[in-house]
Amino acid sequence: MIWKKDSRYWGMLLILWVIMFGGECLCQARKELEEERAKTMREIELTNLILKKTEKSRKQSLNQLIILRRKIENRNKYVNTLEKEIILVDKKIEENSWVMNSLENDLKKIKKEYEKIIISSNKKSKNQDNIIYFLASKNYGQAYRRIKYYQQYAAYRKRQAKKIIAINKVLEIKEAELEMERDKKQDLLRIRKTEKEKLNAEKDKKNRMVLSLRKKEKKLRNEIKTRERISRELEKEIVRIIEEERERERGKGMLKLTPEEEIIAINFSSNKGKLPWPAERGVVIEKFGEHMHPVLKNVRIKNNGIDIATIDKAEIRAIFDGEVRKIVAIKGANNTVLIKHGNFFSVYQNLVEVSVKKGDKVKTKQKIGIVYSDKESERGNVIHLEIWENNVKMNPETWIAK
Repeated sequence: MIWKKDSRYWGMLLILWVIMFGGECLCQARKELEEERAKTMREIELTNLILKKTEKSRKQSLNQLIILRRKIENRNKYVNTLEKEIILVDKKIEENSWVMNSLENDLKKIKKEYEKIIISSNKKSKNQDNIIYFLASKNYGQAYRRIKYYQQYAAYRKRQAKKIIAINKVLEIKEAELEMERDKKQDLLRIRKTEKEKLNAEKDKKNRMVLSLRKKEKKLRNEIKTRERISRELEKEIVRIIEEERERERGKGMLKLTPEEEIIAINFSSNKGKLPWPAERGVVIEKFGEHMHPVLKNVRIKNNGIDIATIDKAEIRAIFDGEVRKIVAIKGANNTVLIKHGNFFSVYQNLVEVSVKKGDKVKTKQKIGIVYSDKESERGNVIHLEIWENNVKMNPETWIAK
C-alpha cells in the first residue's frame, strides 16, 4: 500500500515536471524554428523581388539563374524548417496526450477513493453521532485522539475534493492546448504542401533556364573573358594603389600606420563578421575564390571578391570608417571606389553617380554612389565587393554580417 502511494506521488511529480518544463523546452525550440523560418521567407521575398525586376527588363541571363538557384536553396531551407516544426508539434501533441491520459487515470483512482470516503462517512453518520462518540471516550487522551482523527479525516476529504477540481481544470487546459496543436499541425501541413509545389515549379524553371543558357555558350564564354579582363585590370590597379600607399608612407618616414589608422585597422579587424553590407538589401550571387561555372561544364571561374545582386538604383555604402584613396573607371565595369581602413582596403565596383572624391573621410554606411542599373546589362544592379589586408585578398562574406 505504501509502495502504491509512493508510486502515485512520483507519477504526479513526473506529470508536473512535463507540464512545467517539458513544454517550455519544446516552446523555445519552436520559437527558434519560427524565427528561422521568418528570416528565410524574407530572403525568399528579396530574391523574388530582384528576380522579377530582371525578368521584366531582359531575356534569360546567368544572373537570373544564380538568383533563382539561391531562391531554391532558401525554399528548401524553408521546407526543412517546416518539417522540423511539424516534428515538434507532433511531440507536443504526444506529450499532451500522455499528460491527459495520466491525469485521467489518476482522476479515476482519486474519484474511487473519494467515493469510498463518502460512503464510509455516511455509514458512520448513520451508525453513531459524532458528539456521543467523543463523549464516550474513556479519558481525555482518547477523546483528543478521536477529535484529531476526525479533523484529519475531514481535511483528507477536502484535499481529495480539491485534487479532483484541480485535475479537471488542468485537463480542460490540456484539452484546449491539444486542439490548438492539432490545428497548428494542419496549418503547417498545408503550408508545406504549398511550398513544395512552389519548390518543384522553381526547380523545373531552373532546369529549363539551364538548357536555354547552354545554347548560348559562345555568349557566356565571351562574358567570362570580359569579366576576367576587368578582374585583371582591377587587381592590377589595387596592387598599384597599395604600393603607392606604401611608398607614400616611406616617403614621409612612416614605416608604420599612424595612430589614427592603427585604431581604424584594429576596429575593422575586430568587427569581422559584423560589418554592414555595401547595399541595404542584396543577395550574394557569386562567391569568393575559384569555383565551377553555373552553366558551362568543366569551366572554372575565379572571383577576387563577391558579387551582390540588389534592387534598382540601390545606394552603395562604405562598410566601415576610412579614407577614399582612389576612384577608378574601368571599361565595362563603370566606376570603382577604393577606401582605406588602416592596412585594410575595401573595393566597390560597378558604381555610377559617385558621391565621394579622393581624400574624403567616410563613415560606416555613408553613401558613396549608386549601383549601375542598366536593364539590358548582365551587370545591372550588381555590386562587386572586395576586401584586402595589405596585398592579400580576403573573402568579404566572412567579414560582412550574416
